[in-house]
Amino acid sequence: MKDYAQQAEHLNWMTEVIKKRKASNEIVEPIYTCSTEHAADPMMGFSMDPVYVADLTPTAPTSSFSSGTCFSEMDFSFEITSPSTFDVTMVLGGKRSPLCHEFLLFANTELFHLEVFYMAGTHHFTFEMPSI
Repeated sequence: MKDYAQQAEHLNWMTEVIKKRKASNEIVEPIYTCSTEHAADPMMGFSMDPVYVADLTPTAPTSSFSSGTCFSEMDFSFEITSPSTFDVTMVLGGKRSPLCHEFLLFANTELFHLEVFYMAGTHHFTFEMPSI
């Protein structure tokens, strides 16, 4: 059984903690990008962890990212389509190599989806959330 109230409470608490740490410049953990994650030894531990690309919300429904390993242009948009579904649309461009590919992980507190992209262009996903 999923406790949505407890999950929401935890997310709100963590958001406040992070906001306070950012405001006081206490954040010591680096926020990795594709260009800095593998700057040292690509064989070192945790180099397989995903890189933070975008945070799509109803108040911030669009985002862009230009430091992908395969695509130099990544535009994301988010749209709530019903009380239990939302769409994510991506436009990928600026492919760096004909043989490259990009792994993207879409996730929130209730779902995760891993997708591999080989082709530039528009990609559209519809995600269904459980009813609360």
